[in-house]
Amino acid sequence: MEKTNIIVELALKGDKFDVQEITNELGIVPAQTWNRGEGIRQTGRKYKYTLWEYDIGPIYTLDIRVAVKQLEKLFLNKADKLCELKRKYNLDIYIEFVIRIAQNQIPGISFEPRFIKFVNKIGAVIDIDMYVY
Repeated sequence: MEKTNIIVELALKGDKFDVQEITNELGIVPAQTWNRGEGIRQTGRKYKYTLWEYDIGPIYTLDIRVAVKQLEKLFLNKADKLCELKRKYNLDIYIEFVIRIAQNQIPGISFEPRFIKFVNKIGAVIDIDMYVY
């Protein structure tokens, strides 16, 4: 039986940057990376930007704050480093939530001030995608 779950991702996107340097600077191994111009699997298309992305989840919960707390454990104390990397490489930072809703169990979505301050400090975009199963 499928349960509602949340995946949270912190992604750094830009034109061209050294993804290994991001890994070294943050001390965190990403879930995925790619470089602008690399082929997208066997589609014949190429990536239009460089990506460094860390994923957490799926987390089986009906409260998005559970996922946020796990993200904060890893990245809250790295806000200054994220800002430095953002400036150095002209990056865009995204915090993406992928919510899979099962059996009509819709999670609560609210953000505490600490998280909002973090998002503001690093200049991130919040993206929430919901899928109903």
